[in-house]
Amino acid sequence: MNPQCDRCGIPFSSPLLPTPTQTTEVLQLLRTNSTPSDPFEMDAVIASCSADVVGYDTEIGRLKQTLSRLVSERNTLQRHVDTCRSVFAPVRRLPPEILAKIFALCASPPLLWCDETQSIPTAGSASFGQSHLMRLLRVCSAWHTIVTTTPFLWADLEVDLDALLFTPGRMVDTLSRLLDRSGQCSMVLHLTASIGRFNNSLELLGRCATRWRIADLHLSNEACLQLSRVTGRNFPCLESLAIGGTDVAGRDIFETAPNLRRVIISAVDGALPKLPWSQLHELTYYAFQPRVLRPDVLANRLAIMALCSNECEVNIYSLNLSFFDSSTFSAIRLAVESHIPIFRLAILDRNGEEHSREALGEIITALTLPNLQELHFRSSRPEAHPLFWPRDHFPAFASRSCFRDILTKLFLYDMVIAEDELVECLSDMRALMELFIQDVVGSSDHEENILINDTLLRRLTWRSDSSCIAPNLNIFSFASLFFFDDDALVPFVESRARPAERHDSSPFRMEAFALVDSELNIRVIGHGFGVDAIAHMDTLQKQGVLRWARHGRKGLQQRFPDVHLF
Repeated sequence: MNPQCDRCGIPFSSPLLPTPTQTTEVLQLLRTNSTPSDPFEMDAVIASCSADVVGYDTEIGRLKQTLSRLVSERNTLQRHVDTCRSVFAPVRRLPPEILAKIFALCASPPLLWCDETQSIPTAGSASFGQSHLMRLLRVCSAWHTIVTTTPFLWADLEVDLDALLFTPGRMVDTLSRLLDRSGQCSMVLHLTASIGRFNNSLELLGRCATRWRIADLHLSNEACLQLSRVTGRNFPCLESLAIGGTDVAGRDIFETAPNLRRVIISAVDGALPKLPWSQLHELTYYAFQPRVLRPDVLANRLAIMALCSNECEVNIYSLNLSFFDSSTFSAIRLAVESHIPIFRLAILDRNGEEHSREALGEIITALTLPNLQELHFRSSRPEAHPLFWPRDHFPAFASRSCFRDILTKLFLYDMVIAEDELVECLSDMRALMELFIQDVVGSSDHEENILINDTLLRRLTWRSDSSCIAPNLNIFSFASLFFFDDDALVPFVESRARPAERHDSSPFRMEAFALVDSELNIRVIGHGFGVDAIAHMDTLQKQGVLRWARHGRKGLQQRFPDVHLF
């Protein structure tokens, strides 16, 4: 055995390590069943080598300890170096007020529970919307101080008074602490209170009503009445309000809100709450309730439009007209005139073509919108129940609303409309500047509707005489199955990109969206864009007279958030 020298530190190495020749001789014996010429010599090697193996094990153990020590020391040194570098980190030189604004960006945007894309919170959820702050508090003492002493970081609260995880006392203590930290900052409040466990928590929140900037409320009638007593019906800072629930009695507490501009109403049956309608800039109504909409309730919803100013966008979504009785609705003889500039209407009708035409037709028959500049129609369930164009009702609606001179944007999502019907609709819209249309994919309930084809593109091609359809069209967007040829597309694009008399001199914009594409592992069904067409449009784009783009179905959802795709 040749142990390591304590002075020179040379590692242990056995003198009995075999040479290549010795290894070859032993392997040859194994192949031939022969015995060694000197068996005593091999016995001696076996005995000696066993002792040296123990020596190797000892040396390996010693080196493992050395390696473990070196790794530990190396990691400690690296942590020290990193800590020293952190002293010079740029973030440490940022003023506290800048850090506080960065911390505020860590929070999620204030989404509304009453918004269509959000689900109403369930009892048992105990979040106060401060989870990002809890993480920031644990980074370092400096950050802890900044977070705890910056009031506006604590002014966004999610409060579920139905939460079973909180005792009443703990809920009050937590709310008191968070409200104290928010100081006098304006608040974003998401509040759920429906099962009567209000105790003093509702009173605490009501005392801060003068600071509410965004209020998202899903409340019972009892909670509304109690809140009314605490707030004094005074909301000077309130800008956005969302109300959800099936019973609105007692919710007439927001009439004194001079800065209220945006209102969302969701799942409300019966009469609507009293609000300062004339000062609103955006009104959205989600008709989740009742599932069978009575004509008188529908008439009440439409009548609100007459109360809105000429600056208010009105959105009515998820309107279920499957059981709509047009004869009953006609008997109400509703006539609503409103000066709103934007109207978005989303309908669900499961009863097929004729019922859909009549139901939508009855609604627009009741409306006169002489200031309307932007109109959207879409289906709430496009994958199974598209809309059908109200051909017998729309011309009169367009005429009395003066669409010829004022309507600049028209969006027909999920709309089954014939080419002649579309041309008739557009032929008298001289002010139209933006148009969205689409093919409708067939399902078990309806046939495929190919609207965007060669003949339609030729009819929409710009010409200098009075027969030109939508002569001022400057933005054309479509969702298509691509059943058209380059020979029709290119002249259409070129005519619109270089008109002689179009009022708008900016580049013509065209966006094409594939209804089915590679994201679903399905090819574009029709012809698509040919190489020559793409090259020609790229040339026009380089010349600055065209802006064009192609997208898949995700692009359609990003460009038009109102669209629901299958």
